[in-house]
Amino acid sequence: LESMRNRTNAYFTLDNLGYLVKSGRLSAPAGMIANLIGIKPLLQITQGQIVPVGRIRTLERALETLVDSIFNFIGNQPYEIYAMVGAKAAINHTLFDIVRSKYGVEIRHSYPNTPAVGAHTGPDGIGLGVVLGHQVLA
Repeated sequence: LESMRNRTNAYFTLDNLGYLVKSGRLSAPAGMIANLIGIKPLLQITQGQIVPVGRIRTLERALETLVDSIFNFIGNQPYEIYAMVGAKAAINHTLFDIVRSKYGVEIRHSYPNTPAVGAHTGPDGIGLGVVLGHQVLA
């Protein structure tokens, strides 16, 4: 597990910060202002923690930055990539299209966000994860 943790990286973003406010992870004034001006957080899951790594003005740019961050981590190494998808099909398709058009890769593994994740992020959380190495996910 420790070896796999060192070879794993994941980023995600949210279209709406309302659920972060409801769960107490973000203050109401900060959430209101961020939603008002269209800020989308870029969050990284690292060492079991969720760490904010950026604030981006549009969802499409947030998704592009998310994809670029994952592929920068990959470099020239073999990998398995997977998507963590939310309930909004249009957002999911946009993410898949960005990966396909920028890097020529089809995402073969996609998994719906768990209820625990959805309780904190809402139905529109979306992300990409990667594990370096071949055939590491079923």
